[in-house]
Amino acid sequence: MKQLLVFAAILTLLYACETPAFRHSKQLSVDKLNALIAEGAAKQEAWVNEPGKIAERYFQPVSGARSRTVQVKTKNVGPAIHEATVYLRNEGLPDDAVEGEMFILTLQQKDGMWQVTGIQECWKCQEGRGSKVFDTIPCT
Repeated sequence: MKQLLVFAAILTLLYACETPAFRHSKQLSVDKLNALIAEGAAKQEAWVNEPGKIAERYFQPVSGARSRTVQVKTKNVGPAIHEATVYLRNEGLPDDAVEGEMFILTLQQKDGMWQVTGIQECWKCQEGRGSKVFDTIPCT
């Protein structure tokens, strides 16, 4: 029994660390978020230095949501250029059709400043209301 519990805990940890699955997403404009980053950088605010904090600052928590998850994946593509992908998920939404929403941000750091190069949005539906995988198909 103890081994089964350990195995279940390991599977849960692995699931939490994997990249969220999604079929389709729709593109959102990056202009407002990049302006917000530039404004924060001018004021020397700390959140502009962390891709996850940038996503959290722009996409506010949903009142009544069961969980909010922010996952950041980074990579170096050159000596002074870094890239990051942020997956921000709100799940257990207090909505009769939509169960969760996910925003996927791609960022690139040049000369020490992060810039958003893309924002995608997708959602998943409540049981019996449409797609259970993050997608852009409207929930019914």
